[in-house]
Amino acid sequence: MRKGGITVFLTAMLLLFVTLVSACIEAVRFYAVRVEAECAVSMGLDSIFAEYHKGLLERYDLFFIDSSYGAEQPSYHNTEAHLWDYASANLSLKEVPVWNGRDFLDMGLESVSIVQAALATDSCGRDVKYQAVSYMRERVGLGLIEDIQMQMDTIRGNGLDVRDVEQEAAEIQAQIDGMPLPEQQLEDGSFVNVSVDNPADPVNEGRFQGILYLVAGQGELSDRAVNPDNYVSHRELNRGTGPACGDASFSIVDEVLFAEYLLEKCGNYRNPSAEGELQYELEYILAGKSSDIENLRWVAGRMILLREAANAMYLYSDRTKTAEADAMAWGLAIVSLEPNLQPLIKHSILLAWAYAESVLDVRRIFAGEQVPLLKTRETWHLSLEHLLDYLSHLGSVEESKEEGLTYEEYLRLLLLLENKDTKTMRCMDVIEMNLRRLKGNTSFRMDGCLDAVGAEFSISGGFGEYFNLSAQYSYLNR
Repeated sequence: MRKGGITVFLTAMLLLFVTLVSACIEAVRFYAVRVEAECAVSMGLDSIFAEYHKGLLERYDLFFIDSSYGAEQPSYHNTEAHLWDYASANLSLKEVPVWNGRDFLDMGLESVSIVQAALATDSCGRDVKYQAVSYMRERVGLGLIEDIQMQMDTIRGNGLDVRDVEQEAAEIQAQIDGMPLPEQQLEDGSFVNVSVDNPADPVNEGRFQGILYLVAGQGELSDRAVNPDNYVSHRELNRGTGPACGDASFSIVDEVLFAEYLLEKCGNYRNPSAEGELQYELEYILAGKSSDIENLRWVAGRMILLREAANAMYLYSDRTKTAEADAMAWGLAIVSLEPNLQPLIKHSILLAWAYAESVLDVRRIFAGEQVPLLKTRETWHLSLEHLLDYLSHLGSVEESKEEGLTYEEYLRLLLLLENKDTKTMRCMDVIEMNLRRLKGNTSFRMDGCLDAVGAEFSISGGFGEYFNLSAQYSYLNR
């Protein structure tokens, strides 16, 4: 009986041991399948994100997947197909050269679907701007950022971005025109109104006429043009499920960094883009017109408005120059026999003087010289006696060595004054224009570019296991 009892006991213990070992083997195999599935998912996502668009990276330092893969239309299904291929290959041992080997896990991919995707154009290009700012963060020094912020504080602190000198001049002129003047009898007995002969009148009549010719001279200008309706800012866009950078807001420093990014990546009048669809790309981002000429004309006018506000502010602060305008206005008022005109004529002269000086300033800026943001007596060029013939002095402006801001630096200020979303959208216009010039990219669309993906996978094992896995991946560091 004792020997039989021992045998039964050992048999039971062996059965328990075998059961335990089998359970351990099953658990190990189960978790091996699980780990294999997770690795295949991770490597599959890594693989599709390794297929970033090389043109975007090389030219604009942006990481995005082009879901068209060179085809005519972008589609999530194209990326899903690539993801299926990579995940399936990582689950199978068929491609592994093992002699007489066996796949003990025998796993297979049942389905894969992209359920979330962030597109470059979502939220007015928030992810494009996020990547651009991240790229520039290590390239721009703190000193430059502080200088730019001081310049913007000067503009906004003095109201240069909101003061409408053109409207002021128009209102003063309307008051002058509405004031009745005494009549003067001629030799034939007829009567005519006394003439004021305000030197501001010829300047006001010629405001912004042929402005591009005045400031750019007779130099050769680009004749390139595009149809804006073909690009991001004008057409209906595909929509993703939201930006990968979430609801992150952009600080003033970020706006400065994005402006620096645009200055680095885009051509302009002083440094035209040789290979771009447009040569004056920064001007397009600011103006959004269809041709280089129209965009440059808009920028010239905007620079004059900025300079005009700064120059008018200086003139009204300079007692010597206001005294000159005051004396001239008194002389004209006395001749016209209407003393009440004097203050109006004085203001019209000062504003016309500011405009004429601004034309000279922008002419010099376009020529590659520097013009200070705020004028002083030493940096003021046009005298009151030359107000009437200021146009004849445009071609004879002497080269100046004074310190100030260059054309590109004024463009930077205009960029910082521009609507944030508008300039980001037009930046993507420029990217599309130029990448479509590359071979195999004629249908490239920024709203087909992904920088974040959320996917769901169904994976089966060889012994009835079934896993539903979800994973997310993004180029952005969140």
